[in-house]
Amino acid sequence: MATRNYRLLGRVVERTRRSGIPGVTVEAWDRDTRYHDMLGSVVTDADGAFSIAFDDDYFGDFAPDRSPDVFFKVLRDGRLLLTTFDKPMMNMRDGDTQVTLEIAEVQ
Repeated sequence: MATRNYRLLGRVVERTRRSGIPGVTVEAWDRDTRYHDMLGSVVTDADGAFSIAFDDDYFGDFAPDRSPDVFFKVLRDGRLLLTTFDKPMMNMRDGDTQVTLEIAEVQ
């Protein structure tokens, strides 16, 4: 079976002003039944943008997943600002996927 490649192209923004949030860490995870697989981690640029690329070798529980169920964590200096664990992107397709992560307020 051919390797499938995925790329998350996103931006972290402040919810009300819609301005990008620079310098925060974005982690992408595959939500599984037992163990969650980290797909990648990156720091946002000056405009809050990020890109995380991975392939299907990065995820799978005890039986291989056909498609990842992606959730995000956004952190600043190790402090969790946002998690989308309860609302994952289910059965993400390979290729490019656009994502906007909204933070209520940044302190």
